[in-house]
Amino acid sequence: RIKGQSSIEVIELHAGYAPSNYQHKLFLLQAEFDSIRGKIDDAAKNYDNAVRAAGENGYVQDQALAYERAANFYMKQGDDHSAIQYYADAQNAYLRWGAVSKVNHLRENLPL
Repeated sequence: RIKGQSSIEVIELHAGYAPSNYQHKLFLLQAEFDSIRGKIDDAAKNYDNAVRAAGENGYVQDQALAYERAANFYMKQGDDHSAIQYYADAQNAYLRWGAVSKVNHLRENLPL
């Protein structure tokens, strides 16, 4: 069994019963897991699914986190253009959530 798989299985179980509450979290965990394993296309798809599902279900804080993690992913892939866009989307989502300090932190520590 691969480390981290059990966490995904737990969220899969919850997503089966309450998809509007857990599906976006499952997508984000899968994206992170895919990224670690080098499944670049799957990771990119799951980051986008996490962003979309969190937004559709009103979880702006989780949408912001998904944008931020996607930005980090694209930065590691050397795709600065996508990373910049995802960081901007993360900042906008954090602002919608009211997390001004988080936005300031991102702006001050933006790795690009």
